[in-house]
Amino acid sequence: MTATSPRLALAAVPLALLALSACGSSEAEPPPEYEPAEEAETDGDGFRVDDVPESDGLDVSDDEVPERAGSESPVREQIEWQIRDQTASVTEDYYADMHASCPSIDGDEEEPVECLAGYKGVEITWTVDVSDGGDMGDASVVNVEPEPDGWPLSRDRTEQQVRFLSKAEAVKCDMDHAEKVQLDTDTDITCKAKEDDGVSDWEIGVGAAGSVDAERVGSVLD
Repeated sequence: MTATSPRLALAAVPLALLALSACGSSEAEPPPEYEPAEEAETDGDGFRVDDVPESDGLDVSDDEVPERAGSESPVREQIEWQIRDQTASVTEDYYADMHASCPSIDGDEEEPVECLAGYKGVEITWTVDVSDGGDMGDASVVNVEPEPDGWPLSRDRTEQQVRFLSKAEAVKCDMDHAEKVQLDTDTDITCKAKEDDGVSDWEIGVGAAGSVDAERVGSVLD
């Protein structure tokens, strides 16, 4: 793959200093069923039509970024915030219905705990290693390191990347609203773009930092 969207923050959270709290459920709650918003405009051939972006990637407004969970919040809520923030960084999307749920955490866990995240119909399981970090003043401290079993790749972001590279408004990708992918891999997703000279074919991969890699395949077909 040769072209990528910008690298955004992407890393498992290696350390968090958190005030403990026992509130919350003993199990993570699965994401609710995804209800898509109104579909984008399409042409007669099923291509979704949008303006060609001036830069690759989706625009993220500061107003969309959720307020960070503070150190006074329960451990569970802080980890959930980290999961939503990491997912939003990779998808370049801070939409309000992004789901994350963790069980209550008290810092004495002998086994990793599992949190569940949801994005546009894709469910991701995060395995969180929890270890006692001692005390800091009046607060108990735990170290947490969340690791997902995959990442969501959204159709909106994929299409925008193809639009940017092809300069075509009409693009069609053979994927759901989002797909579960691994980083630094090729995927089975393909797209088509209606360019001035005809329809071009594109193969999609995912970079090591979650970027969308799109490569034109062959020549433009009339």
